[in-house]
Amino acid sequence: MADPISWWTTAGRDLLNVVVRGLPQRFLRRRWPVPRLLGALTIIADAQPCFVYIGSDRPSHDLESLNFHVINFSPLQLSLVGADLEVGLHSMTWIRVSKRFSTESPLAPFSRGGFTIQETLTEQQAQLIIREKEALTRIRVTGKVIVRTPFGEHRKDIHADVIASIIR
Repeated sequence: MADPISWWTTAGRDLLNVVVRGLPQRFLRRRWPVPRLLGALTIIADAQPCFVYIGSDRPSHDLESLNFHVINFSPLQLSLVGADLEVGLHSMTWIRVSKRFSTESPLAPFSRGGFTIQETLTEQQAQLIIREKEALTRIRVTGKVIVRTPFGEHRKDIHADVIASIIR
């Protein structure tokens, strides 16, 4: 026999989803102003390290698999549109990434989405990381993620420390 508490939890969640879908957007917009809506978004970096490829046998030096998860704790449909990020190495800006995603990533109410940053490094950026003695280094990612809401496009701050694996 199923646990009665889990049955009520599942039934309550399903009922809440039906109620939220049935509410008019105007009412939800009034109850969820922009500051509250942006506060209901959580952006976290992936637990896996990103990779920096700097081998001399490669045609280009690359930063790959810098992954982020975006969790929407609001009852409104949102979309990830782009990102303006700075990647820091030893308290200095190493890479600036300003891009619009090729396709919008929809975030349904109470769901999770994500995005990945991949960037080709210039020779000067590659030289900074080549000087690192260790195979793993900490990089700091700061900036803003661009989110399309029912109110228009808004920017959500992001601050994350990520481990970068240097592949020589």
